[in-house]
Amino acid sequence: MLEDLYIEATKNCPEIKSENGEMKISGKCYPENSRKFFDPLLAALEGGNGNLREVSIQIDYINSSSTLMLIKLLKKLKSNLDEIIINWITEIDDEEMEQIGQEVEEIVGHELRFRKI
Repeated sequence: MLEDLYIEATKNCPEIKSENGEMKISGKCYPENSRKFFDPLLAALEGGNGNLREVSIQIDYINSSSTLMLIKLLKKLKSNLDEIIINWITEIDDEEMEQIGQEVEEIVGHELRFRKI
């Protein structure tokens, strides 16, 4: 399960924190191998979401293979718990990341809460 998980950010991988029912994914997301980065998270979800009720995503840049893996992660979270809250946080002037969020929302089939900072 994803309780009390911490993955430190690197130059090309986001920071991931999961505690007290909330997961935060932030930073740049273009690992050399997206599957290798996301697979441990997906495997942790095999036992369910635990007490995870909210996910906040604040990514500055994401490549296409990471977008596909993020979609897979969000679909898994949704299948485990339909009432999960997903926040998509972007900079005020970052139209590209907002558009990616809208596409992710459509593909996952779950409403994202869009916030600009």
